[in-house]
Amino acid sequence: MGAIHVFTGHASRALPPLRAALRMHAEGRAFFFELLARAHLFLGDNELALINLREAIARNPTVLEARVFLAATLAAAGDLDAARWDADEIAQLFPGLETRKWFETFPMTDPAYRSRLEGMLTAVGL
Repeated sequence: MGAIHVFTGHASRALPPLRAALRMHAEGRAFFFELLARAHLFLGDNELALINLREAIARNPTVLEARVFLAATLAAAGDLDAARWDADEIAQLFPGLETRKWFETFPMTDPAYRSRLEGMLTAVGL
């Protein structure tokens, strides 16, 4: 449910089920941290978004979405140098990635969230 809430533009509704998922799965799957980060990003809490994204990447460093959201969150936080560095990391890890094509398959349906994310990624050259 938490993922659905984030994808459909209801980030605040995502927090309780995602926190419950982490309590039930003590090992803390990377995806739960990534989803928490997305919710916090869209709620305007860049600090908590960064904490959760870094935890997600520490648990699984090869997840494209976590890396994309890290670059976006750093851009939103105003740290464009770090965001561009992460964009370069994405290019190294995922050669040939085209953000436009990625967006075509990304299941986020809320137009406001999509637009915000696109703007953050454009700011860092993704």
